[in-house]
Amino acid sequence: MALTASGLTFVGGTDDFRFRAFATATGDKLWEVKMASSITATPITYQGSDGRQFVAIVSTGGGLTGATVTNDEIIAFALPKTGSVNAAGSGAAPAAQNQPGAASAPTQTQSVASSAQHSDEYPTLPPGDGRDVMINVCSHCHSPESASAEALNEKQWKDLVDDMAGKGADATNDEFDQIVKYLAKAFPPTK
Repeated sequence: MALTASGLTFVGGTDDFRFRAFATATGDKLWEVKMASSITATPITYQGSDGRQFVAIVSTGGGLTGATVTNDEIIAFALPKTGSVNAAGSGAAPAAQNQPGAASAPTQTQSVASSAQHSDEYPTLPPGDGRDVMINVCSHCHSPESASAEALNEKQWKDLVDDMAGKGADATNDEFDQIVKYLAKAFPPTK
């Protein structure tokens, strides 16, 4: 558990792969994101050089009891300087927006590999339903064209997309479904 001066309590030490923020004063859940694995260490919070507050966690699976390590990441979330409470990744807004002392929910920090201003920027991606959604969602972290190197069945694509959602990809469930269907059709297993 980590407490912040802005009135947030961050909890990640559960076995349901969730990282959550609560209003310290009321205990109301403000934000939740599903991770690829459990958070195994106390979250830390720090202030960046630009004045923004960050919360970092270690998300790892296995290893502690001799199990195979399934995930091993350090992930940082940035708290916006201003704005209302929005749940990153879940598509749902918590009800605590107008409560005194409620802070903005964090968003996962990401390096932007490319920007999808025009879908024609990705000639290796075949046309199809869900293509533009995939470009818009995936380009925040990856070059969408990296999908063309994969050849997966629909379940494998769903598992991969679910993993990205757990790491903070921001889309609705319907958009994630569109992405899975597009990828499964555009990049199926080779025969």
